[in-house]
Amino acid sequence: MDKLPLYYINRSKNIFVSNLDTNIEHNVTDRVFSLIKEPSFAYLFQCWDSTQNVLRYVKTYNLLKKHTHIEVTVLCNTQEDVKTLTQIGFNCLFVHHNAFLDEYTFTIQKQTKKYNAIYTAQILPYKRIELAACIKNLGLITFVNSETCQYPEYVNFIASKKIGKILNPYRQIMPKEVANFISQAKCGLIFSKEEGGNYATTEYLLCGIPVISTQNIGGRNVFLNEKNSIFVNDSSFEIGNIVNNFNNLLYNPQSIRDNCLNVMYEHRNRFYEHLEDKFGEDWDSEYKFVNKLLEWV
Repeated sequence: MDKLPLYYINRSKNIFVSNLDTNIEHNVTDRVFSLIKEPSFAYLFQCWDSTQNVLRYVKTYNLLKKHTHIEVTVLCNTQEDVKTLTQIGFNCLFVHHNAFLDEYTFTIQKQTKKYNAIYTAQILPYKRIELAACIKNLGLITFVNSETCQYPEYVNFIASKKIGKILNPYRQIMPKEVANFISQAKCGLIFSKEEGGNYATTEYLLCGIPVISTQNIGGRNVFLNEKNSIFVNDSSFEIGNIVNNFNNLLYNPQSIRDNCLNVMYEHRNRFYEHLEDKFGEDWDSEYKFVNKLLEWV
């Protein structure tokens, strides 16, 4: 592993942020910890899943506890996850990983609304893109990578349905370009039933567009309320009817963004206050904010 998927908040104090990997067979977190020799403090985002599969987290805890030179704290997306992971043995904080999106990249833009909706999602079964089959004038931001290649039947299935217009064919695009496309839509979609915090949800809100979401567990609901979102059933016909007749003018873009920022700042400040209590007021002497608090070093 030439570079480590983590971000040092303070190198002299060996404080870093990374993601908590719960893949037991090929655990990236375990590999990263094995390469770190000095006593350190790891803050691990609980990113991509919920704690419904408790056994995975129990096995992950048992896998990581051998690294006695690294003090681990998990940054959880929900209060329920804090409770579950604390019972397993992890130190936990209720700090949502979406709180560290760059709010200066995802902003309200005055754009013509070209699309009834936009869906930012990889072509993976749990994203349930097929629920958008009845939506007219849908924009899709998606791409195929090593993960999606594990599901060729699903990729072919979505392709055969001809759902929406792919806005970034055959390429990944930069966050500013994602924000530009989001601003051209009346609303943003997210249909996963179980997921972690889901960056797309917060990106939509920062750009001032409301969210159409299915019922779910995992963390995105921390940012959603009756003034910025609609919850729908798992029915492509119902979803199509709602989205195709959606009136975005009933929603105030600035209010949507401001509410999102308030939640983000609440979670950021909770994290910063913890760091100050633990490491002193100079914990941030080397701190520089980066999008998602992650980079390869």
